Amino acid sequence: MQISMTFRNIHFTNGEGRDEDGFNGGGSMYLAKITAKFVNCHFSNNQATAGVGGWSPGGAINIYSSTVKIISCTFEDNFSQIRGGAINIDWYDENDEVDVEIINSTFTRNDVQINDGEQMSALGGAIYFGGSRNLRLKIQDSIFSDNRVRNNNSGQGCAGGVIGSMGQDPQDDWSNIEPVIIDRNIFMDNGCDCGPGTWAGGSVIDVGWNIDISNSLFAQNYTQSNDGISGFVIRHSPQVAGAEMTMVNNTIVRNQLRNQNGSVNTDGSPISAFGGSEVTIFNNIIWDNESNQVFSFSGDVGINEDYNNLEDLTGQQFGANTLSEEPRFADPDNDNYRLGATSPLIDKGTQSFMGHNAPIKDVRGYYRIETPDIGAYEAGASKYILTLVDDIEENKDTTFVKLSQELKVTITTGDIDGNVVTDSDEPVSWDIFPNQKYARVGTDAETTTSNGTASATIIVTSQTKGKGFRFRVNVYVGEGFEKSDIYVIEEIVTGAPPPVVDLTISPSTWTSQPDFTLNWGTPTWSAQRDLIGAVVEITDGINVIPDYMEFPPGDTLTNYSFTAPEAGQYDVRLWLTGELGNEERDSARTVTAYFDNIQPSEFNIHWPNEGSWVSDKPQFRWEISGDYPSGIKIYHLFLNEQHYAAFDPGQVNYDNPNDEVYIVAPTSIPDGYHSWHVEIWDLADNITWSNDTINFGVDITPPNISHPNPLGTIDEGVTTPAINVNITDGASGVKYANLHYRRSGSGGGFVAVDLLSGPVNIPGSDIKSEGIEYYIETEDNVGNRGFWPSDTTFHSVRVRSEDPITTAQRWSSGIPGGT
Repeated sequence: MQISMTFRNIHFTNGEGRDEDGFNGGGSMYLAKITAKFVNCHFSNNQATAGVGGWSPGGAINIYSSTVKIISCTFEDNFSQIRGGAINIDWYDENDEVDVEIINSTFTRNDVQINDGEQMSALGGAIYFGGSRNLRLKIQDSIFSDNRVRNNNSGQGCAGGVIGSMGQDPQDDWSNIEPVIIDRNIFMDNGCDCGPGTWAGGSVIDVGWNIDISNSLFAQNYTQSNDGISGFVIRHSPQVAGAEMTMVNNTIVRNQLRNQNGSVNTDGSPISAFGGSEVTIFNNIIWDNESNQVFSFSGDVGINEDYNNLEDLTGQQFGANTLSEEPRFADPDNDNYRLGATSPLIDKGTQSFMGHNAPIKDVRGYYRIETPDIGAYEAGASKYILTLVDDIEENKDTTFVKLSQELKVTITTGDIDGNVVTDSDEPVSWDIFPNQKYARVGTDAETTTSNGTASATIIVTSQTKGKGFRFRVNVYVGEGFEKSDIYVIEEIVTGAPPPVVDLTISPSTWTSQPDFTLNWGTPTWSAQRDLIGAVVEITDGINVIPDYMEFPPGDTLTNYSFTAPEAGQYDVRLWLTGELGNEERDSARTVTAYFDNIQPSEFNIHWPNEGSWVSDKPQFRWEISGDYPSGIKIYHLFLNEQHYAAFDPGQVNYDNPNDEVYIVAPTSIPDGYHSWHVEIWDLADNITWSNDTINFGVDITPPNISHPNPLGTIDEGVTTPAINVNITDGASGVKYANLHYRRSGSGGGFVAVDLLSGPVNIPGSDIKSEGIEYYIETEDNVGNRGFWPSDTTFHSVRVRSEDPITTAQRWSSGIPGGT
């Protein structure tokens, strides 16, 4: 009979499991062929240790051939010397049932580290599992941060910074093997620290088994290795061909491959598969991972890919619906990777692809409605489908209530299929709009959902002057909100207040501060009724933030302040409410709030590059950078830490094939060494500096020509003495230097001889009695040209001849122009 145990609210700490007496690993607990449940337990500072060559997996828990549920538990600072820094999952016999669920749990700073000199692989910084035909493993709604594997032993493995598993033969057809489920998890700041010669990869996941990865965030994880790594975030490597990896609606951003010295290594890809994998990937964001590829798939991998947003579309074939758009996350610098209101990825996913469906819920457990977005976070999603009903039996277009009537309203938390979510257990608050003057919430109102519902009694006034009062019931459930239709006390009284006068907002342009103030004038209402409040509606185009400002009795307010929840552009509508609750949304006046506290995207400067030499008006080139939501206002170029020039976006040039912005220096830059960088300012005056400052040289001086001993008088038909010329350039360097010579007075072309290879001679065959003339030309590497002689066109050389010179020899037809 199998033992069954439940552990609740227990702290397991400072335990140690050694490889002794046939039981190894499991710093706090070793579970073998039992059923166990852990609820709200805490595991910290446990370790699984071993002697040299020993085997001790599972820093906190070692699970073999068991059924285990881990719910709402934390695992911190646990350690193993081989695999599974927090949990190891394996089997005794391949036919054993292994069923593990890990739900709503947190894994922080768990670690696997192999001792130097030991020939073993480090796998699964938080969790390791051994595959078997009867394995069922689900990891859901959990958070993993700062988990690691470390190995410096060449030839050994260093992989799966969070989840690892060696490729194994399933001893069955892969279609009969249940996939490991990785759903609605957050993976941040996990990594693999891998020494030279180790086989590394999968800073988060490295497995060789059927696996479904969905609705999860992978951000700021790293693999450290001096080698190029395929799959430095997720790697799929089955031992036997046919294993499937499915990735749906994940957000994979800002992950890195690093060299041993910590610098970025772009020679890799965040996702890889090989060994005959079957891969299906859709609705994912894979962006800003500092790699030269998105995917690395070996030739034997079957690939189904589409409806993804990928940063780099070069060099690979992608599905027809693939996008490459800036995601416009809400606030990525503060780890908020929800899609902003203007993200081009909203509604750009697909409900199904190649027999797989998009998940119903996003990473937060919120329902996706209609066409899904790309990525883990669904814009405009809801945790519950809320319904609000009352106990009035009549079903009319207008619901009337009587003076002194009490009505019961009930809110229900439902799922997308219309079923009641009975375990919602959410806080509830009730209110009456526009106020509780003629209708109020009873004291019996329930403040928490129970079995999926909560109720309240609404008590209508007994005062006759309350007739005609229009109201609705507002109810807040957790982060959700629902409102009733309008109720009217006994009879309809028409007439809503007029619009406010001269609505303004301050500040009225883009700002990096989130606080705004509305101001307006009070209109004259011909009905001469009291104003009791103002309705404010703030929307970014997706989310609507409703508010109601109740006026003090006998007074009207003319200003309203609010704080924008995140960067974006918000339409703010405001309209007034009369004493009987009459209001008319069509009378709203609208202003716009512009809030941007996000710096422009990081960028690198390209040219002039480090140590280069350029002319005095060179091109300056830098990486194209974007800005959300306000947009780029100006580029500032600095030389030697001093402002040199400013350019607005309409004054720069765009080299889109090279992803570069460039300008030509507007004024001459002095000869010598300089440094340069660029600042980008957006419309809210957020500033991003270029990632680097580059040193370069300006060269406007031609090479120096030293020719102290020019040819004097030479003999006809005799090769000249060596012509020694020294050409130097202390800046950009000499590109070429040539001696040009010809027969004197010929007016013909010059013969060019290279001077950079050393002294030259003019051959005797070119030395005629007429004499010769020559000059020296040189050019440096930025195009500055120099000449010798500098004060005349060329240098003339006389030639001595031993032959008599006669008129007949020179001019057989007589002296030209003579008699």
